[in-house]
Amino acid sequence: MGATADFAAPEMLTDDVLGAVARRRSPAVDVYAAASVLYQLMEGHSPYDLSFAGRSQREGRSAYRIKTEFSAETPAGAHGSAADVRAVLASEPEVAVAVGRAAAELDGAPAPHRVRAALSAVDDQLAEVLMACLVPEQSRRPQAREVREALALFCSQYADNVARSLRGEPLAPCPLGGAAATAARRRRRLRRATRVAVDALSAAVAVGGAVAAGLLTQDVAVAFPAGQPLWSRPMPGLAVSAALLLPLAGALIARGSERDTGFGFVRGLLGSLLGGTVAGLLASLTAWPSESVSDALYAALFLAVVAPLPGLVADWALALPPLSSASSTAPLARPVLPWGAVPSEDRAISTASREALALETTSEAIYELADETNEEGV
Repeated sequence: MGATADFAAPEMLTDDVLGAVARRRSPAVDVYAAASVLYQLMEGHSPYDLSFAGRSQREGRSAYRIKTEFSAETPAGAHGSAADVRAVLASEPEVAVAVGRAAAELDGAPAPHRVRAALSAVDDQLAEVLMACLVPEQSRRPQAREVREALALFCSQYADNVARSLRGEPLAPCPLGGAAATAARRRRRLRRATRVAVDALSAAVAVGGAVAAGLLTQDVAVAFPAGQPLWSRPMPGLAVSAALLLPLAGALIARGSERDTGFGFVRGLLGSLLGGTVAGLLASLTAWPSESVSDALYAALFLAVVAPLPGLVADWALALPPLSSASSTAPLARPVLPWGAVPSEDRAISTASREALALETTSEAIYELADETNEEGV
């Protein structure tokens, strides 16, 4: 009792609660208070405005009623609320190094708005942990150990998740406890099963259409090329099937290993269109016995081009997030930041800070060039 109202759990702010004494001895009180402090550090203000003006906006409600009847706003973090993310990175040398290393692996320097969006996506993981701790009901708050493990994962995976976010890949999760990890694995299995089903359906439509067209055109008399035929004989159905499979093959080859990214989807789409263009060119250069046969083949070609698209969309939209390697039964270690800075050390210039200073000039020049390019484009 007597705690600062801005950071205290609701049960600490009133006596009109059943079993108030037992509730105030629960570790859930400390979970709420610690999350409130982290919220202040992340957002710059406490989860609730309990000033006179803030309470006036809530019709003069007490701090207890405000915290139990209203939800705190989800924190945006320094990156999400920054007008210029470069100014924030100037005060975060370790984060600047993580961004610099991730940007070096990309094809080109990312624009500031892309860096801001990537960092904000990573910050959202911390926001989810804090919001889970700030629920008014004690029974719904995570255990203290679960919160510490989630925060340790957030720290250890931070640099890797920055790189994943800049590449447009799913982030490595930092779930709260065994129940959250089980739910994450269940969602992963569901996504995998959905992707496999859609991929199988797309392949079945593409292959089935190609085989059916090959059977229907088996031994049909054709001439190639149409104007001055160099080859005139019955058409092997296998050749028609192979031509209609070009869009599917082109999509898979062009996408390559970029299965989970938007870039891979675009490459696969272009590969399918390229394969369809080649197959359409071959069909247009062939003299078919009647227009009905050629029209049917063009319809089959359209189906062959469209068939890979559901699989490409499913692979991109249902990308599998990586499973966390943390175990709920493993001994808890003190979180160590991924760039090598130990929280207990003095605020001397670390190796990461020196690297950030070395990269400062280069990064600033890259961002200025990106801004100039955007302005010229506009």
